Amino acid sequence: MAWSTDLQQASFRNIEFECIQTSESVSKALAIQQSPYSDKAQIEDMGKDAEKISLRIFLSGENYLLYLNALIAAFTLTGEGELIHPIHGIKNVYVANWNIVHSTETVDGCDLDVEFVEAEAKERPLFVPTFDIEIDTQTFFYIPASALESELEQLKDKDPNAFFKAVNRIRSGLQKARQILGVVRSTVDNILSPPDWAVGLVDDVVRLATFEFTDISAISKWQSLSNRLKRVGQIFDDKDSGNDSPAFKQMWRAITVASAASAAQAIVQQTKLDTAQNKVVNITPIDLAVIRQQVRTDIQQAIVAERAITQELATISNIDPAAQVAQYKVLATTVHDQIQALIETRPPIRTTPILLHCTAHWLAHQLYGDMNRAEEIKRLNPTVLNFALIQSGTELITYAR
Repeated sequence: MAWSTDLQQASFRNIEFECIQTSESVSKALAIQQSPYSDKAQIEDMGKDAEKISLRIFLSGENYLLYLNALIAAFTLTGEGELIHPIHGIKNVYVANWNIVHSTETVDGCDLDVEFVEAEAKERPLFVPTFDIEIDTQTFFYIPASALESELEQLKDKDPNAFFKAVNRIRSGLQKARQILGVVRSTVDNILSPPDWAVGLVDDVVRLATFEFTDISAISKWQSLSNRLKRVGQIFDDKDSGNDSPAFKQMWRAITVASAASAAQAIVQQTKLDTAQNKVVNITPIDLAVIRQQVRTDIQQAIVAERAITQELATISNIDPAAQVAQYKVLATTVHDQIQALIETRPPIRTTPILLHCTAHWLAHQLYGDMNRAEEIKRLNPTVLNFALIQSGTELITYAR
């Protein structure tokens, strides 16, 4: 495919123009050390210089002076601007120089030669996860929800008393679950539609997981939520549990597992968002590993319970434990990959003792060779009052690389 098929409308600072020629040049920065009377040199490659972009702009027409004056005003402005290169698209550049050529061949027009120097993007997050897998929690309780819904419809016709007891037990269980979670639901659950009230309960858990990691540690909040989810999972572990149908037990297991996985996913998504927005992120790779292990333990317990169901009981109850186990395995893999990608994206954290008085920029240069990472050090150490003079003996939290 030729470049002519993908040409874009050239512009600088939103001022459009016609471009008749482009050229880009890149040079290498070489440190050359040569001894007298020697024809050989020691050369150290210091990397490439900033790319230089040259454009020849053609302006024509009765009103060409208006566009020329607008472009000159844009070139005169201080700082970098956005250039739409006709071939390469968006680039952040500085204007180095420009040359205006009028000739007798073009009365109502001129040529304009401009040289730009490409700038480094300012907004460049250091550690932003790119691995992204969404978990559809509804798929994990769809099979048992359908079985329970069918079972309730049959009870309604065959045994109204048993149907009334089952409905009341589910309703009281949902009320107790929301009391444990500390949420209030403004609408009434449709008990005869298990998929609906299951989704509602999982959504309540997800809303609890979207908290700010500012007042107390993130892992403490996770442990609190995890303990409440365990209590929710044990609501029907009482003397009347023997009367609960296998379909309902399978349904409740799926809800508790999906809630834990959804809460973990909410924390992962919020951590990614806070990192991308350069906010303080107090959750560490170790905390993420703890969350992952807890969710995988919950999934494993559910798999053990599913495998304990006999084929005869599964046939009578119209449930499929094997299919549910397969869904749980997919869920475990997805949660593991999500959190592992986040752990690997954010380097390990270490404690760095300050041996001499210094600034945050000097420390960033000393640790990483990049003083721009001073902002990262500031985010990791919000309790330090003065980063312009970090006292010796101070211990700071820094990334390992």
